[in-house]
Amino acid sequence: MCLGNWAVRKHAQHTFGGDLFKFSIYSRVLTDTEIRNMASDICSNEEESLNSIRSLRWESIILLERSGSLTETTTGCPSSEEIEAGRRATLLRLIDERLKTFEIRLQITEQELARTKTNLEQSDANLENVSAKLKNSEQDLAETKSTLKVFEEKLGSFNFSLTSTQNEVSNTQLELTATKTNLTQQLESVSASLNHTQEELEAATKNKVRSKWDVLFSDRFFNKKLTREMSPELKSTWNILDLFLGSNITEPFIEHLKHYHEPRELSCTNPGN
Repeated sequence: MCLGNWAVRKHAQHTFGGDLFKFSIYSRVLTDTEIRNMASDICSNEEESLNSIRSLRWESIILLERSGSLTETTTGCPSSEEIEAGRRATLLRLIDERLKTFEIRLQITEQELARTKTNLEQSDANLENVSAKLKNSEQDLAETKSTLKVFEEKLGSFNFSLTSTQNEVSNTQLELTATKTNLTQQLESVSASLNHTQEELEAATKNKVRSKWDVLFSDRFFNKKLTREMSPELKSTWNILDLFLGSNITEPFIEHLKHYHEPRELSCTNPGN
């Protein structure tokens, strides 16, 4: 294709003179908003969101063979590598902030777990006291029934009074039984809450698993070639990295090391596990 005027002898004076940047051909008419966003800043990346309809891309044009008198000038816009590096730095910052959030939540969960354990211990002690009282009450009830039976045999004329007393004793037993049931339900509820808190603690702890290969994401190594000069800083893993001298330290390269060269001793987990 030809960008600018095609100067043949008939129109040699009509040669193109000017600047071209991010020239693309789209498969549909752009909306006013898309055009406004694209024209708002020379460094705008609006065209990246329209890749699905870009029939001819500027990135492809600048790779083609050129003819005529052309001069490349700088635009001051960040390169795709700089944009990607910024994106990765932002992502790492967000990950670090999220990790700190998880650590705070873990501390809160541990505090709640400690309080729950204390409450459970107190509930156990209360349950033992209630059980002891219930046992004493049952013994008292048995003694009362025995006494009532003796009185019933001796005092037949007081049947009405005896029956009333038996009803009261029966009601007392029902109340004691209801109290025992209620305390048992409370204990089960506290136990379920403790189990749930323990599961949250374990889940939060697992999120802190890290790989020693993550050090390659630091600015000292990331997007640089692996050289022997790096060996003092990477001495614990150099026996493996020595096989990859000259390789670019990129995300796929680091993920490869994690997948195929992750010794068990390099896994770092929370000591609380």
